[in-house]
Amino acid sequence: MNWEKLLFDLVQISLTVSLAALVPLLLRQTLKKHYPARTMCLIWAVLALRLLAPVQFTLAEPPVQVTPRTNYLLHRVILPASGASHSAVQVLDPANDSWLTDTQAAVAERYDRNPVTTFNVTALLTALWLAGGALFLGAQAVCYTRYARRLRRDARAPEREALRAVFERTARALDIARPIPLRISPAADCPMLAGFVRPVLYLPDESMSPRDAAFVIRHELTHYKHHDLWLKLALVLARAVQWFNPLVHLMAYFAQEDIELACDDAVARGMSRAQRRAYGETILRAAAVQAKRRALVSCFTGGKKTLMHRLEGLFDKRAKKRGMALVLAMAVLVVSLGCAFSVGEDAEKLTETRRTELAEAWARESGHVYSVKTAGGQTYVIFAKRQADGTRVRTVERLLFGEKAGKAAVMQTEIIADTSDGVHSFEEFRLLYENDLGLPDLLDMQGAAWELAGLDLRTPARAAVSTLGLAGGAVAAVGPCVVYRGDSRSAEGVAEVLYRFADGSEAHIILVNQFGQGWLPQDWTDAHDRNARNTADLTQQFAHAVSYKSGQYLYPILSAANRQKFIERQQDADAWNWKLGGSSPSYRNFILLPGKKPEQYIVVFQRYGGGMTDYRSAYVVTTGQEGGRSVITDVQACVAPNYTQSDLFRLYYAMGLPWPQLDEGAQTFNGAALSALSTPAGAITPIFSHTPDTSPFRIDAVTESQNGTTAIVRLRFGDGSEDVRVHMRQEGGIWLPVGLADVYDGFAPAAYHTRSTP
Repeated sequence: MNWEKLLFDLVQISLTVSLAALVPLLLRQTLKKHYPARTMCLIWAVLALRLLAPVQFTLAEPPVQVTPRTNYLLHRVILPASGASHSAVQVLDPANDSWLTDTQAAVAERYDRNPVTTFNVTALLTALWLAGGALFLGAQAVCYTRYARRLRRDARAPEREALRAVFERTARALDIARPIPLRISPAADCPMLAGFVRPVLYLPDESMSPRDAAFVIRHELTHYKHHDLWLKLALVLARAVQWFNPLVHLMAYFAQEDIELACDDAVARGMSRAQRRAYGETILRAAAVQAKRRALVSCFTGGKKTLMHRLEGLFDKRAKKRGMALVLAMAVLVVSLGCAFSVGEDAEKLTETRRTELAEAWARESGHVYSVKTAGGQTYVIFAKRQADGTRVRTVERLLFGEKAGKAAVMQTEIIADTSDGVHSFEEFRLLYENDLGLPDLLDMQGAAWELAGLDLRTPARAAVSTLGLAGGAVAAVGPCVVYRGDSRSAEGVAEVLYRFADGSEAHIILVNQFGQGWLPQDWTDAHDRNARNTADLTQQFAHAVSYKSGQYLYPILSAANRQKFIERQQDADAWNWKLGGSSPSYRNFILLPGKKPEQYIVVFQRYGGGMTDYRSAYVVTTGQEGGRSVITDVQACVAPNYTQSDLFRLYYAMGLPWPQLDEGAQTFNGAALSALSTPAGAITPIFSHTPDTSPFRIDAVTESQNGTTAIVRLRFGDGSEDVRVHMRQEGGIWLPVGLADVYDGFAPAAYHTRSTP
């Protein structure tokens, strides 16, 4: 159980309910003039029930945030040795001692330069709270149990027939169908109702007059009708939970008084002045013999002040409101205060979204390709680093957050996995490769570069170990991939390696023999043939497959139906062909963008063909689960009518890919003579209309403004979609685009570092 959270919840509830209780406490006299006592009882019931629900119901970003500092930090300083025969000693440094939050204490314990010791007082405070509550509740329970036993031990049925008749007549008048026993007990120092599940009405004796008996019995049975014993129990429990809060005890005191006042109001309703006077005299006679005020029974009398207020209330003839609006307003006030006030670590600063934002900002400064992953309440950054000697290293760093200048920040990091030190368990393997970065891309280095990087790709077993940094375990089996069994000839270049780590965990690595040059990992599963590769990872692998024109990159991550289509497309009459497409076009770069659905990503390619060309294409990749594995289920080109020409233009050119550039010495651009680029508006059509795979952009370009070598050109599209304004710049007499003139947020950028092909 999280005792610290419970303690913070209790403090928050105590503070917010106390603030709400100040309203009826400070305005008590005014409220009594305008509202009946029964309304006040309902208000106390609302407050008591809130005190008994120890959970904070706060907003995600509460206006008031209190972070208790429950950790006391003791600093120690190391004094250097004073001589050869003496060693360094540690002494306390009180000047630097301080109270810290949990997060601050964790940072100090791990990273403070000097030795520190932290004492968390949560356990002590919790023990004090539990002890106080137990003592209070125990005392109440013992007193009640003993007194109830005395009442029952000496109780007897009444002998006077007239007394029984009054009791039965009053019960019928109040529509009480449940039989409630009437007992005479000398232990009862005043008329009272006792018992929650099986209530009993006790009278001290039978000597009272019929008129007094009628008043007394009606009063106690009205308590039963009002469920007052349960309200008294709730108040006692609230006092036990909040024993440290004096306002709660004061609230319970006035609630007890209002319970009696509300009962008197109900009994005296419709009485004449003489009858009310007689009822008051009955109360005074009973009070003269009462020995003690009790918490869990309904006593006909009460304390001196309560008696005075009850007698005053009997003759208060002022018209009063029903008060339901007041009860509702109090409930709204309690909820509002609870939502606006939070006790504990600032939840907003530690939400998953906020932690991801901080991790992104921190990782971006490294200059390495990275991915951010959150799991199990932890935040990780996975880096893919390329060393000077060509070797590839991947590391996982766990981030520890704290505060700097009152704001959340990344305080320190801890490396928990590093391929240069070896991957020693499947847990480390998943952290390293089950993220946006996916499996390592090795096709941008071949032959001698593989050897220089220490990679041995000659066999599936050696390739799995060397490319993924597996260490400490052993290859347990190598064979054909079970997933692709039955896929005919396409499975011939696919192998599965079972690697068993030293801790007994397993990874199944699926490798392909890349054009016969070496075995490369393209997929993986756990011991149960499952994985949870995400959409960004699979889309990136699809983009690599297209860029390298390698079906071997693509085949392992396709669904069964798509693998069959792939086989039919790649198999011709003479031979099996792993190559995707022809020799042209080639691919310069690609970017990944989140799609409209969580299972979709968009990949945008920058391509070039023969001569000086620059054109773009985009695809929506949809992923899903099949047999416990993440696979690509569909790939669709981004074309009309799903995308307007304006959307496609922004997708191609405004999401991060480089704008078209002219290589030195070029004589043409996209098949047009360079003279076509001599004016800002005239350059638009040859630059942006070269789209071989889709319908070309139909653009009407108008120069809006021109200032020397810069200009703004408005593009109007043939499908009537939204115009786009483009910045143009002239160099060497040639006009080329350099950016958009308007900010556009139609597509969200990728939530990780955008990567492009080498």
